[in-house]
Amino acid sequence: MLETNVPAPRPPMLWGWLEILAVILFTAASAVVLLVAAAGLTHLAGGASPMNSGMLVPAVYLSSMGIYLAVIVGVYLFAARKHGWAALGWRNVSTRTLLLVPLVLIVGLGAMGLVNFALIQIVGEFENPQVDAITGGQPFGSTGLIALLVLVAGIVPLSEELFFRGMLYGTLRERWGLLPAVLVSALLFSLAHFLPVLMPALFVMGLILALLREYTGSVVPGILLHAMQNGIAIIAIQAALVAAS
Repeated sequence: MLETNVPAPRPPMLWGWLEILAVILFTAASAVVLLVAAAGLTHLAGGASPMNSGMLVPAVYLSSMGIYLAVIVGVYLFAARKHGWAALGWRNVSTRTLLLVPLVLIVGLGAMGLVNFALIQIVGEFENPQVDAITGGQPFGSTGLIALLVLVAGIVPLSEELFFRGMLYGTLRERWGLLPAVLVSALLFSLAHFLPVLMPALFVMGLILALLREYTGSVVPGILLHAMQNGIAIIAIQAALVAAS
């Protein structure tokens, strides 16, 4: 990557709420089609409902991948196609900035841990609902692990950062200013996961990702951080399931 130490100047916002809504509706429509197709094909094949079998069931895996790819396609259709990826924050950053990402990740994981600890004091012990949703309660083999990492630590961070910190944050920042943009984008990021017990920790990570986007002028560091976090989570889940089996 090119060495740059000063974030690129923020260009005037080139899209607005209508385009953001269009991406959401495009993704929602794609999700409905993909999930109905997955359920229908599984039923025709005489299998059990794929929604309760973990993400490595082919129908679930492919439909999940399709939904996140639909986000990227939507961002392209309603923003990048006309204005370019750089307008979304896809810009080179310095090697020094990239090397700081693991440190930011450590701070972020620590902050999320503190938030979860505080939540336990309030509501008691809880389990991460993503574990069963992703694994079906069973450890996965090496092929399954690689497949999950491609999706969860590859496609998911790319799509979420392009939408939340590229398209959405840029609009909020332009119209409402720094603090509201950071707070609202983090809140919407946490709500979009539909996991109430994890929303406080996801909100914290959303804050960190938004600030990273703001102070580097790029979504690339956020994609890297997000990928590392998700990758660590998948490996930790696998290790726990193997130890328990």
